[in-house]
Amino acid sequence: MTTEESGVNELRSIVTLVALSVAGVAYWNAMPFLVGGFVDDFGWSPELAGQISSLQLFATMGMLWVAAITVHRWNLRTTVLSAALVAVLSDFLAAWLESTTLMIVTRVVTGLAAGVILGAVYAAISRVERPTRVYGIVMASMSASGLIWFLGMPALLEYSGMTGPFLGIAAVSLVALVIALAWFPRYGRQPDVPAAQLGLLGMLTVPVLLLALGLLVQSTVAGAYWAYWERIGVDSGLGPWGIALVLSVGAVSGMLGGALAAWMDGKVGDAAALIGGFSIMGLGYAVALFYTPAAYVAATVVSYVAGNVALTFFFGLFAKVDASGRLVNAANLLFYAGGAVGPAAASLMLVQGSYSPMIYGGSLALLASLLVIVPVLKRWAPGEPAVGLGDHA
Repeated sequence: MTTEESGVNELRSIVTLVALSVAGVAYWNAMPFLVGGFVDDFGWSPELAGQISSLQLFATMGMLWVAAITVHRWNLRTTVLSAALVAVLSDFLAAWLESTTLMIVTRVVTGLAAGVILGAVYAAISRVERPTRVYGIVMASMSASGLIWFLGMPALLEYSGMTGPFLGIAAVSLVALVIALAWFPRYGRQPDVPAAQLGLLGMLTVPVLLLALGLLVQSTVAGAYWAYWERIGVDSGLGPWGIALVLSVGAVSGMLGGALAAWMDGKVGDAAALIGGFSIMGLGYAVALFYTPAAYVAATVVSYVAGNVALTFFFGLFAKVDASGRLVNAANLLFYAGGAVGPAAASLMLVQGSYSPMIYGGSLALLASLLVIVPVLKRWAPGEPAVGLGDHA
């Protein structure tokens, strides 16, 4: 194979993984608007709408848990094509449903399919030569798709009710299916590149668990801030449209963070990127303590950029450690779990309606987590990330 052919194949693989990733998180990106649509169009209570949306996300998390254990045995191409087809059919059906029971069924089915898609994508990225760079590109693309949903969903709901959004989500999955059918790599059940693989016991060694703890802290803090970020914007003197504009800027910042991480790969070491990302993310959130519009904008931009850089390098590091994809899927599951725990944890830190204790606590937790991950990162020489991690079965 010529260098030009290799480059074309690499580009096709990245485009495919990006398309599948965007399809896998489409419902997550559109969820705030869909919850409102369920209330307005279906007559559901806000509580029921939120619970059904959570049910879909729990289905996705369940499949990520399965992927963390079994993905090394999957035929990735066959599995991801099947899951994308199921997602297309499920969301297309949901666009025309009026039955609450059938809608719940489609939400669970789509959630399971999304979990399979994301599990296969993360496993495939673990097998590429430079996984951190690809994660950065995928992260930037998912942020960009979130911005598109944020801008387009109000119009879809206004002109077509819930039919338009579900057809839109189905269309995203259909495009991903077509691209994957043409370009998804024909992996077998085992990685066909020479790389480290951890056995299940290797995933439970102290260094891996300490890194997982660092990721859990990062995702929990991010989930806590996300839950109350709109309220912090109100306390900073912004109205609804101002907050919406800042959140749009945040989505663009997240895209830039992923792109920055992709550029940094190979130029900045994993340890430096993670330490810098955690530190800047913690300090960025702390800026919100000034409670001014300018501080709110700065905190949003800095935390989004630094957070996506740190998250990209985290996933890239786990992929280098274990090319089977099990570890990075376990990390992805942990990330979603932290996002779910964060709002509940934050609610315990609110004092008389003030968000300052939560902001202080979250920023300090991020900085304190460096005490856990820095000693582990120091054990690895550049280019040898798997040293000392455990049994490479």
